[in-house]
Amino acid sequence: MSALVCLLAITAFEPDKAAVPEVHALLVTYLEFKEQDREKIADAAIKMLSSCSPPCSSTEEDFESIRRLCHLHVKFAKPRELTVGGTDKVKVDELIVRFPTNTGRIVVRTGKDYLSYCKYDYEHCKALHELLKTGKPQ
Repeated sequence: MSALVCLLAITAFEPDKAAVPEVHALLVTYLEFKEQDREKIADAAIKMLSSCSPPCSSTEEDFESIRRLCHLHVKFAKPRELTVGGTDKVKVDELIVRFPTNTGRIVVRTGKDYLSYCKYDYEHCKALHELLKTGKPQ
């Protein structure tokens, strides 16, 4: 009889599942890329950067703050020289593409200076997104 009373007591305190909220989350993780894919992604990021409008000045703080958000970070072994927007020559030591790209930007480190770019070509952006699919979670 006491077992029945305990069972009824436990059943009476079980929470109503309909009253419990549904909760889902998508957590972003770091992706790792094979060597051959890293070269392709770096080249795609450079093409995307080369299609940008003229830059605005930026800071190391901006650069570092983007690293705490969804981003792609490319650090070159040797600076890559390219023409941006058809006119500006720039040597890129490293760059960060902030996601989502429709509201993001590209911040570039050139030596000790930082520049911020936006308004990139959609096709280059799309190509970069396709290459990111080759990444594997760390």
